[in-house]
Amino acid sequence: GYALELPATSCTEPTADASAAGGSVPCLTVADRMVQDLQMTGWIDYRTRSVLTEVFVYNPSLNHFVMVQAVLEMPSTGGVHAHANVRTARLLRYASTEDLALLGLEIAMLLLIVFDIMEKVVYYTTYGISLRDNPWDMFDAFFHLLFLVMMAMRLNTVLKFDGLAFDPTIRIYYDFADVMYWDSVADGMSATLAWLLWFRFFKYLYHLSWARQIVETLYKATLPLIGLVLAGLVLLLAFAHTGLVAFGTQIHDFRTFGVALVSCFRFIFSGMQYEEFRQAGSFLGPVFYIFFKVWMVLIYVRFFVAVILDAYRDAMREQRNRWQLSFPPVQALAKDISMWWEDRNNRRAARRRLRGEGGAEEEAKEPTSLSGASMPAVQAQLKSEMVGLSELDAKEMYEVLRERVAAMQSHVDMRISNIEKIFVTTVAPLVETLDILVRQHTENAALATVRQVAKK
Repeated sequence: GYALELPATSCTEPTADASAAGGSVPCLTVADRMVQDLQMTGWIDYRTRSVLTEVFVYNPSLNHFVMVQAVLEMPSTGGVHAHANVRTARLLRYASTEDLALLGLEIAMLLLIVFDIMEKVVYYTTYGISLRDNPWDMFDAFFHLLFLVMMAMRLNTVLKFDGLAFDPTIRIYYDFADVMYWDSVADGMSATLAWLLWFRFFKYLYHLSWARQIVETLYKATLPLIGLVLAGLVLLLAFAHTGLVAFGTQIHDFRTFGVALVSCFRFIFSGMQYEEFRQAGSFLGPVFYIFFKVWMVLIYVRFFVAVILDAYRDAMREQRNRWQLSFPPVQALAKDISMWWEDRNNRRAARRRLRGEGGAEEEAKEPTSLSGASMPAVQAQLKSEMVGLSELDAKEMYEVLRERVAAMQSHVDMRISNIEKIFVTTVAPLVETLDILVRQHTENAALATVRQVAKK
């Protein structure tokens, strides 16, 4: 290609033939003469395929840089296609006092992440635990990696901008295209980190039952959804290729393969214009419309919903809790109250037995638990287990506690499964019958309305 740099608009340049009074002419006049000279000498001819014009503007009051790109594409078939691209960036990031405060916060954030990475490395190397055992720590590692990459891009942008030696008092041409590109990439990384940061709140909301069910549902549905997305991508590629070949010259949404692929994805949610496809092809148009609706809307979307519902049902079955509000402080308080109430009832029952039976023999009997075992024996067993647990290290204690919690959870799941069987055998058939009746009534009403309209 061939590039030509025009002078700035608000400046003056000396000329040899200028009058002694002025000695210079406006740069805008010089630029206009240069454009006219290019037009007269045939700078744009039949071999030219594109003309790119870039204008960089700086607003000192807002500290914003604006890059305006005007592209004129001239294909070999004739005509001109115009495109415009406007980018706004804040390349002078640390110019004021507020910007320096922002720099301090960024450095503090970077130090906190570095300390967190060091703490996790020491913890996992000390106890010999694998990072894959904790999905949230894997998420934090990925978040820290993206943050370090974003900071590297920010540093690259600042160094490239400093390399230009920008001075707003000197009116010369500065090429900010490369700097703005890296600034836009860094902004995209910041936007991704912002979404991940808010999603990270689920790590702390995981102790709530509803949030835990959502996270477990997404985790269980990950692998099936990956396979379903790949199958949907193959279908989208097939429909996009078919639409490009059949309707590329009639329908604007299928003018290129990339546009056709995006349009097919958009058709899943926003619908399609049947008349547009019928006019593009009397036979292929309706066939394409029907096949797309059947495969992508009636089958694929329902498979997607079915996978999520199945994962949600499994998460509900595994994470179901006796308490509606699964919050650790409330659970601890409820557990203490339950134990106190059970112990109080046991003491009252023991006193009633002593009063009812009477005699020294009953009083001499040692107390027993609800299962009939001797209380001193139970206390001795508990004490020995506590001593055994105290002699274990952190990892062994964690394994023992996890086995006991799993045993308790299996017992609770057994009780819950019995309730679910009762529900499936009694309530579920009634709900399905009512759903069938409602759909039949709706279809009959719609059919009656269509017949009345047809008669009129």
